[in-house]
Amino acid sequence: DQAIEQADQVLFSHPGNERALWLIASAQLQSGNKQLAKKSIDNARLIAADPVPFELLSIDLYSPDQPTLVLPALKKLAEKYPDNVSVLNRLAACQIDSGLPDKANITLNNSLTIDGENAETLILLGKIDRLTGNLDQAIAHLSQALRLDPSKIDAYLEMGQTYQDRREVDRAIEVYRKAIEMVAKDPRPYVQASAAYKESRDYRNAEFMLRQAAQLSPSDQGIRRQLAAIVALNLVNNLQEAPKRK
Repeated sequence: DQAIEQADQVLFSHPGNERALWLIASAQLQSGNKQLAKKSIDNARLIAADPVPFELLSIDLYSPDQPTLVLPALKKLAEKYPDNVSVLNRLAACQIDSGLPDKANITLNNSLTIDGENAETLILLGKIDRLTGNLDQAIAHLSQALRLDPSKIDAYLEMGQTYQDRREVDRAIEVYRKAIEMVAKDPRPYVQASAAYKESRDYRNAEFMLRQAAQLSPSDQGIRRQLAAIVALNLVNNLQEAPKRK
């Protein structure tokens, strides 16, 4: 809310400020007001010196859980801006979500040709590596991404999941904790850390992590359901362990 107020103030004195226009449109979209967001995006595209951020934001007007509907729009955008790494990476991410890792790999190699040190590109390559079972290569790509930009939370999350896939749960938890240190208000590393603790049968810490996630995202029903399940599991485990402690 504070960012939106600041954006409004900037627009009052500088009506064409592109960053402020993007923040306003993004906030409208996140609040669910797609009609108003579309109007803001369309108006901004007409005056923006760099329309790409608004073109990408317009993709979010589609339902995010239907990547196959978003894919044609992103393909058209990539044809329009073939040398824009942000556009190519967004297309690659959608291709991954649509179950097209081979096509995503081609798209990302095009991104690397344009910018060989783009952390987001490397994160997506790491994700493809993990999904296709190339776990060592995934760690290499993700480590490189973090060397380029240590603030990339998605790299930590993907790396943690890769370590879980390698059955190195302790290392996964360590990575998730680093992510939490970086951005304490993001519920995702708490959720993934909970899954790692659950995998190692540490139900107490698994419950603690999910409670933290639920506080950060109280309206997320998925987190609520996971929390209810782990609370029950922790209770059963405590009951089973009680006789052993006597």
